Amino acid sequence: MTTLRNSLILLLISAAAGCAPEPKPHNVLLLMVDALRADHLGCYGYERDISPRIDALANESVLFVNAYAQSSWTKPSIPTLFTSLYPIQHGVYAGEKPHSAGYLESDVLADEFLTLAEAFKQAGFRTAAFVNNEHLPAS
Repeated sequence: MTTLRNSLILLLISAAAGCAPEPKPHNVLLLMVDALRADHLGCYGYERDISPRIDALANESVLFVNAYAQSSWTKPSIPTLFTSLYPIQHGVYAGEKPHSAGYLESDVLADEFLTLAEAFKQAGFRTAAFVNNEHLPAS
């Protein structure tokens, strides 16, 4: 009788677990602003109230305190952010020309590299980009 009762309890627990609502999908927002200094945002401690909307968003979000760029300028940094590859791996530097180390520097990220947006799309997310930077075409 105990085995039947335990089996019935396990069956009910399993059925209840299967009825749980599906978790809501996460929203991911990557906000990238070229030449915006973190030390001039309230969410990073700036005393003047010049970024209220960014600060409000940061209060509800994951806020990264330490971030490091793989290059000192935008063109190679953006492909690194979107592919997790070093500039020497993705090849975007300053223009299409051979480099003395034997690789080709390019203005454009090659299609062979999986980007963050493509990875999110493959995982079922809807993706969009709002772009106003010559180093980052919307396509």
